[in-house]
Amino acid sequence: MSNSMFKVFVYGTLKRGQPNNKMMEGIFDGEVTYMGRGLTGKAYPLVISAAKWNLPCMLSVEGTGKKIHGEVFEVDQEMLGFLDLFEGHPDFYKRSQIIVQLTEDHDGRKLDPPGIHTCWCYFFLHYDRSYLTLPFLDNYNSWGPHGQMYDEEEREDNSKEAGKTKDGPR
Repeated sequence: MSNSMFKVFVYGTLKRGQPNNKMMEGIFDGEVTYMGRGLTGKAYPLVISAAKWNLPCMLSVEGTGKKIHGEVFEVDQEMLGFLDLFEGHPDFYKRSQIIVQLTEDHDGRKLDPPGIHTCWCYFFLHYDRSYLTLPFLDNYNSWGPHGQMYDEEEREDNSKEAGKTKDGPR
């Protein structure tokens, strides 16, 4: 078993206080450590899809959109595999590396200067050009003023398909 750890930048429903954060709370197989809040080193479009689930979608169009606020977690290979299943990598979201500035530590203390990290991030794959006309966000919140709350049924469907808990199948 490898002790390799990987940094993952989350920008949507996996963030603390969001509908799917329980996936990051260590209740599934694998190790997870919250490192703090971060900001992408480059701008990307972050939109809410018009599809039935109101998914937050970060598009791999570097230099378009805004720098995205999110959170950085350190995960082991087992948890990275779980996240790949949960995000539908490589068919629905694609995991790619980006540069992230860690702006606050795990206790909420501001880091000045910010720490620079290479992190895995999940980019939404299948979209048409109309997504680039949607409002660009810099910080996703399911209950934000956009009025497009994430669909809880989608979360339940993904949770059932993503893997096993430490106690066995869900």
